[in-house]
Amino acid sequence: MRFAPDNTSNQHNLACMYHVRAQHAKEAGNDDIYNKMIGLAEKNFQQAISQNKKDGKPGIGLSAEYGNFLCRNGRWADAIPVLKGIVELPKSTEDASGLIYNQMEMTTLLEEIKAEVKNTKDRSLPVSQRHFAFYLLTRALKETGEDEKAEKIVSDFQADVNSGDKRLSWSLLGYSLWRTGRLQEASAAFMRAFDNERSSPADDLARQNCAACLVSANLNKPDGPTEEGASKPTDEDNFDLD
Repeated sequence: MRFAPDNTSNQHNLACMYHVRAQHAKEAGNDDIYNKMIGLAEKNFQQAISQNKKDGKPGIGLSAEYGNFLCRNGRWADAIPVLKGIVELPKSTEDASGLIYNQMEMTTLLEEIKAEVKNTKDRSLPVSQRHFAFYLLTRALKETGEDEKAEKIVSDFQADVNSGDKRLSWSLLGYSLWRTGRLQEASAAFMRAFDNERSSPADDLARQNCAACLVSANLNKPDGPTEEGASKPTDEDNFDLD
């Protein structure tokens, strides 16, 4: 991982590195190392965020990654104000470069995004900071039982995505609609995410998700398809394709 010369970038990069190490420790069953790395990640995220505030920078990418860090480690309620702060900013404030996740960082992602990284040909996934925040916020609100607020955020997300947005933004919208039980709309969003150049029709994840939503809608199962090909994503194992 390369470190930029300024302290904010250093701290941001260190936070992400510690988060990767924490998740690897968790997978290995080493709780002591996991807790230590999580503490170091939290410390560096907070220092980077504090410095950005002093510098008067919005730091949308940093905030989105901190929101992901909180969600990935089950701190759903803590993530909500962080993510709301992003989606409430004007769309023009988003950094056009977005975020990029690759195979090394895959362990730090929620199951659906992990599957998206695995579905790319080069295992490198560009992500809109703003739409990533919408997706994470929907998930956090659902996890904390705030279903009505989640519905409102998903509607705002729909209004924010347009034809010029990248494939993943449509998939993120699809996942958010799926989690709120809006299966027909979710299938339509996944249909917009089709991209034959990224993978073959046989294994294109967006096509699979679109079909799963349509099957669930036809079976009148608002919570999503069955686990066999088709379960609504609820835990890490459902979408871990290793």
